[in-house]
Amino acid sequence: NSVLPSDKYFLRYLPSHMIKAGMIDDVEAMYEDYIFFETQVNVLGGPVESIEQFLLDVRLMIKLKIVERDRMPQSFRIMTVNLLTMASDIGRWDELKQVVRAFFVLGEALQVLSHWNEAVDVFMHASSICTAAGRGEDDPDMAKVNRLLLNNVIVPLSFVPSNSPDRLRLKYRNELLNSNFSGCNGIPLELESHEGKAICQSAEQHGGSTGCYFYNACIGTIEGALLAKYDGERIEIVERDGCVEGTIIHFPQIVQNMQNRQLANETPVEGMPLIIYNYTLKPNKTARSKYNLGDISSFTIDKEDGSISPKSAPHLVVGTGKLPLNFVSRDSPCRLIFENLHRKNRLYGNDSCGLFPLGRVISHPGKSIICSHTMKVDEIFTSFMGLGSEDEVGEGISLCLRNGQLSLPNGLGLFYLSCGSVRPGEQLLACMPYDPKKRNCVGMFLELMGLFEMQVNDDGSLSPVNAPHFALGTTCLGNANTLVSPELMKEAAAESFPQKQSLRYRLSLAVFSVLVALLPLLIRFKVIVPSKPKAY
Repeated sequence: NSVLPSDKYFLRYLPSHMIKAGMIDDVEAMYEDYIFFETQVNVLGGPVESIEQFLLDVRLMIKLKIVERDRMPQSFRIMTVNLLTMASDIGRWDELKQVVRAFFVLGEALQVLSHWNEAVDVFMHASSICTAAGRGEDDPDMAKVNRLLLNNVIVPLSFVPSNSPDRLRLKYRNELLNSNFSGCNGIPLELESHEGKAICQSAEQHGGSTGCYFYNACIGTIEGALLAKYDGERIEIVERDGCVEGTIIHFPQIVQNMQNRQLANETPVEGMPLIIYNYTLKPNKTARSKYNLGDISSFTIDKEDGSISPKSAPHLVVGTGKLPLNFVSRDSPCRLIFENLHRKNRLYGNDSCGLFPLGRVISHPGKSIICSHTMKVDEIFTSFMGLGSEDEVGEGISLCLRNGQLSLPNGLGLFYLSCGSVRPGEQLLACMPYDPKKRNCVGMFLELMGLFEMQVNDDGSLSPVNAPHFALGTTCLGNANTLVSPELMKEAAAESFPQKQSLRYRLSLAVFSVLVALLPLLIRFKVIVPSKPKAY
């Protein structure tokens, strides 16, 4: 007389049991199966309930640390495609409304997990469904879509003058000032100066070769607000779903000492970005004593207005920086469209020896590419690229193509922070300078491996050759999808799914990762002597 579990029990709890058993690939295959998804939706009572259960499974994957963070966007992508397929078979608005609200749940979950670029794509799908159904701007669901899109734009944190209108002011400053006790689980870093916003982290992990990892600190929605404690000096981030434990520091000139691993102090300057520094070891007293953060982690929180200033430079406060250049989905409305690369205006030919300028960014009117900050890491000069306004005199630069690789007019090559492995939201920067007439071994080796080669798409965007499902973009919503024809949009949507990487690329990436890990030693023993960058 045994009782078999119902279909509802089976569909609700089977993926969770499989995750606990480490069957991650099998769980992703189940969600990829549209028949399973449709059955799950019908049994659980609707797409919203189905997605909520899916999010519980994803959070379980995070908690158990079984799945890497980079695999989660693909799982969300599968769920998005299933929802779009369902929407195409529905004609009534009362049923489409459930799909739209399911997209709201999915997008807000991505915000909680700090995947801001993927959240934009999800909200844009919801907007497309509302528009196709004839919903006007005064419709509540359409208004919510527009509000979510507007609030989803994230801006990195950097130092600004103390009287700048871009400075940040904390909402719960009094609670944060009294948060250094054992029973406190962290105070949300919500902002009083930016309504509905909070200090968040990006989902992209950088570093590793220097014995540490860091995440970009930025402004996002309150759904992704960081939880923090303050001991009178350091702002310590408390770990939660989608966010790591770490310390907020300003990005110094990191000097890697292979014996005691100390971080050199540096007086902060205007425009210097802030990051969340995460230890590779557990942050207990033993591990923490191996790292001397010094002044780069010392901040003062003003009790009156809630501003945050570095103790070594009280004339500066934490404020908003420039929009970073990063990689977004191939069909994302946030991708950059360049004037000279558009199919109607394509000027480049077979001659790839020289520098070919990409021209203006026509997908984001009034914006231009700038160099937001330059630093030196392990004796290698690095420039962070960003998107600023066209009226910023003297800061605008023109990206170029040289032998299929992005570079600047002065010969600086553009690379990614993840050492060649392209991931959602991966930031673009200029580093490892080389002179076209006097090439160094590092530049020639990178060009030979082809890890950073870019391809020109028919719509005027740029994609990594090894990851054509991504395109160079930013976190700011543009009009890229309205500039291109419906045929090119279908092509972009078809190319937005990951493809299997070639064996040559995987081998090159493995070799390059080893070299990056050994780079401090190579520089220390003068095996590699980087050249100094030229002025812009």
